[in-house]
Order: sequence, then structure tokens, then C-alpha cells
Amino acid sequence: MQKTRIIIVGAGRLAQAIRASAQLAQNRDVSSWEDCDKRSLASSIVIHAGSGRELDEVIDFCANSKSPLIELATGTSTEHREFNFPTVICSNTALTLVKFLFMLSIGGTHFKDYKIAIEESHQATKESVPGTAVDIAHSLGLPVSEIVSCRDTSDQEQRLGIPAAFLAAHAFHRITIQDGDSSIVFETRVLGHQPYVDGVVAIVK
Repeated sequence: MQKTRIIIVGAGRLAQAIRASAQLAQNRDVSSWEDCDKRSLASSIVIHAGSGRELDEVIDFCANSKSPLIELATGTSTEHREFNFPTVICSNTALTLVKFLFMLSIGGTHFKDYKIAIEESHQATKESVPGTAVDIAHSLGLPVSEIVSCRDTSDQEQRLGIPAAFLAAHAFHRITIQDGDSSIVFETRVLGHQPYVDGVVAIVK
């Protein structure tokens, strides 16, 4: 029985964690974009977790081989284009977060007339658009420009309670919905890369 071929695009920590997953490799042939034979048009599952520099080449490969693309990077052109191959756009793959975002997408409009604040925190090296925070803002009707970002490690550790071991790999969101003296606070945190890897494995399955 031929194994499903998985091609992982990207050299960052998330791409490395996905590539190292024993769950993903189970009964599958996993390779990196740099090492795979791109001349072969055998259908594969392509996971893009890169900066975007290889994206045009990846899209051409998927179009020619009809390979599905799982897009993990945020702020890329894939969000606004239509393709002739299956595409899964994932601003987040931590399954608890995916379910929470789905819940907000259905019920978020109920809070459109309330005072809303969104704060997000990620590792200090993150420069890309915080896709999950943007999704939350859209669901709640808050302008993206009003999202508050934190990249200061001492503030992350002391005020937000991010463990020191995860300052270099975390995602934190705090949503406050207020109506006078009545308020609701939602707080999400993902520590490390494993929750995202588990979600990617579920998507591939």
C-alpha cells in the first residue's frame, strides 16, 4: 500500500515541530519542501508553514498535481484567492481554539453593542499578523486596529502569567466584553507547538 506523501514547507519552529511529529509520520511519507522531488506530480498533502517566499512555487506545484494545500501562515495571498485544488486556510490549528473561534463566529454578533477589548501576546520574534486575534476581532465587530499587542517578555511573564519556559513559543488572547458593571472575560493560551501539531495531524487525517 502506497503511503500518503506529506510535504512540509518552512524552516521555522512550527514547521520543524510538524516535521518531527511521530503521529504525522505514521503510515505517511513526510519530507521537507527543500528535499522532495518537485518534478514528480504525484498528489501530495502540502503543509505551508513558511515565510511565504516559496509560496508561488508551492501553488504552482499544487495546481499541477492537484495536491491539497494546508495553509498555516497568516497574512498570505492564499486568503484572497481561489484555486483549482483543495485549500484549507488555518489561522490556528490548536483544536480547542478552533472550536472557540467557531463559537465566536456564530454568536459574536450578540455583543456588537458592548464595549470590547482584545489583547494578544506572542513570542517577541513574531512579526506576522496575529491571525487568531484578527479572527476574534472580526467575529466581535471590533476594528483590527484596536487589538492591543504585547511582545515584552517581562510583561508577558509577570502580568499575563506566561511561564518562562514558553516565552519563546506561546499564544495568549484576552477578550473583555463589558456592559456597565457587567462583564465577561475570555482568556486563551497555547503553550509550545504541540497543540498546533496535534491539530495539523487531525486535519491531515
